[in-house]
Amino acid sequence: MHPREFYERFLAQSVRPDGRALTATRSTTVTRGAVGKADGSALVKQGSTTVLGTVRAEVTSAAPDAPNAGRLAVNLVMTALASPTVRAGRPNDAAAAMSHTLERIIASNEVVKVEDLVISEAGVGQVWILYCDLYCLDYDGNVMDAALLALLAALQETKLPVLEMGPAERLVVAPGAAPRPVVLNHTPVALTLAVIDTHVVADPTQQEEELGGSVDVDAALLGGSALEAGATSDNFTVVVGDNDELSGLYKAGGTALSDEVLRQSVELARVRAAEVRLMLAQV
Repeated sequence: MHPREFYERFLAQSVRPDGRALTATRSTTVTRGAVGKADGSALVKQGSTTVLGTVRAEVTSAAPDAPNAGRLAVNLVMTALASPTVRAGRPNDAAAAMSHTLERIIASNEVVKVEDLVISEAGVGQVWILYCDLYCLDYDGNVMDAALLALLAALQETKLPVLEMGPAERLVVAPGAAPRPVVLNHTPVALTLAVIDTHVVADPTQQEEELGGSVDVDAALLGGSALEAGATSDNFTVVVGDNDELSGLYKAGGTALSDEVLRQSVELARVRAAEVRLMLAQV
């Protein structure tokens, strides 16, 4: 039986092969402090999809056009463990595009106040840069939601040492000073959905993403060509902010979404946001 025909039999009953309702997300867990040597880290499992988030803090010179602002750099890596089809060592255009999207979400929602990353003890021009590396260890669809949650949880765990000016005008760790936690100013939450025929399903698996028209995008994420990475898709991601307002909608082309689908998707994202924020609140 063709996978689409197989799925259609379930979708007609408003259920999926794994037993979930169309609007239900997979079981999600957050494990904090997964990497002891990182400045902050968290491991997120959403169904079988697994993403490890790490944060590494370094002192750097401030950008000339932003002397009072630190920086965050986000990088998503599809590891060889994620899927047998990942091509190790090959540049991954789709993962790079997703890294850029995650960085935009963090910046546009002011998750971390960049002013808080200025090292005032150093005088003018020295700031923290937070290298946020996300590693997909197991891929079964919807990397975006798991990656954003892993990023938020890792930032939440990040602590920066207190610095002071030492000999030879060099910054050193202040003795006896407790590390300063990074404060999350806002917590945007993402919900990815797939459109399969006339059905909208939340938190799609890899097979559901393919049925939603993103087989080429999945191929690109797992190591395909740049041409494949630019393929259109009927999958999309809704991001909501702290007050449940719509913060962003991300979709790689494909069929236009109806007003009703958008309305329903935003409502589902708001429900998911409440669930995710409860997870983040459990320190």
